[in-house]
Amino acid sequence: MCNLKAFNEFSQRLNAVIAIAKVIEGDAPAVRTHNRIMRIQAISGHIISDVLPNIADVAARNAVYMWLDAINAITQIEEHEAQGVNHG
Repeated sequence: MCNLKAFNEFSQRLNAVIAIAKVIEGDAPAVRTHNRIMRIQAISGHIISDVLPNIADVAARNAVYMWLDAINAITQIEEHEAQGVNHG
């Protein structure tokens, strides 16, 4: 069973990381896409800088890094396509 206090503390830390994302105002699909991408990048950056260094197992750390690299590649494609919608 999940410890409610620990869950709430984690949720607060997660929300703090997401809050630093560079979101823009608006409700157009491209704006929503941009904002989701910024949140994903903020979370990925946090994992790379604060979580990965604390993973002692090198194989596990490398595996997490590879997953984050794949996520980053997808977000870059989405960002590029969203910009094409705005400028195309």
